[in-house]
Amino acid sequence: MTKEFVMTRKVKNIAAMKEGDSQSTTSEQHFGLPWYFKVFCKDKHLQLCVYYGAQLIAEEQSIEVECDFKMITPTGKIFVEKTGVRKYGGETQYIGIGFPKFMLWEKMMKEFVVEDTVTVEVCLKIIDTWGFEKKVKVRNFDEAMKEFSDVVLVVKETRFHVAKLFLAAQSGYFKALPIGNFKEGNSSEVTLSSIDPNDFQNFLEVLYGHQEAITDESVEGVLLIADMYNAKLVTQNCENFLFRGAGSKMMLKKQLQLAYRYNLENLKRSCYSNLEI
Repeated sequence: MTKEFVMTRKVKNIAAMKEGDSQSTTSEQHFGLPWYFKVFCKDKHLQLCVYYGAQLIAEEQSIEVECDFKMITPTGKIFVEKTGVRKYGGETQYIGIGFPKFMLWEKMMKEFVVEDTVTVEVCLKIIDTWGFEKKVKVRNFDEAMKEFSDVVLVVKETRFHVAKLFLAAQSGYFKALPIGNFKEGNSSEVTLSSIDPNDFQNFLEVLYGHQEAITDESVEGVLLIADMYNAKLVTQNCENFLFRGAGSKMMLKKQLQLAYRYNLENLKRSCYSNLEI
C-alpha cells in the first residue's frame, strides 16, 4: 500500500482573477506532513502548484512524490496532467511542484467554469522520505533490546529487535512469517519493504501498549501499517483515538476519509452524526 491522499478546492470568483492573482488552499496534514496547493492566473494560463508546507532542512530532508492534477466539472468532464516522480528538498530544493501552463485561461473559462467556480483536485502519492527520523521515542527497539528479542525486522536502514511470539499474537501477517530454525544466540532477520521506519516505530509502540504514540500526525501512518499487517488491535486503538476525540483536532472530512479507507464503522457513524444538515 502506498501513502496517497487527495486535496480538492472549489476555486470561486474565478472571473475576477487577473494576471498574477492566486488563490491558495489552507494547509492540510497528511501522513504527518503539511500540504497545500495554489492556483495562479499567469501568462494567460492556469498555473497549478502543490507545496510542502514546512521548511525543509537543506540537503538533509527530502520527499519524493508523484502528483496528478485534475480539473473536474459537475457533468463529469475531467482534464488530467501527471507530474511523474519529483522531489522536494535535497539537491533540487523544490518547494512547489506542478504545471506553469496547466491549461489556457480562456479554455478553462469556456469549458470548466460553472457559476464562476472551477473544481481542482490534487492526488499526491508519497513515494519516499529522507531525514524525518522520529526524535522522541516512547519505546526503543534498538541493539539494547537484542537479548530480549528473537527476530530483527529491517525497514530501510533501521533495525527493530522484537519478539516473534508477541508479534504473532497481534498480527496475522507476522504469525505467518517463516521465522525459525535460527541458531541459538542469533536472531532471524526479516526485511520489510514499502514502509516508512518512523511509521513502523509508531506502530510497534502502539502494539506494545503505548497509546500515546497515536497522534494526529502519526495516526494515518499507523493505520496504514496496521492494515497491511492485519493488526486489528492497533487499528481499533487508532479508531478509538479518532472516535472518542482523545485530543484529536483532525478535520471531520479527513476522519471520514480514513473511516472509509480502513472500514472503521464506529468512526463512520460518529462522522455522519456530526455532519451539519
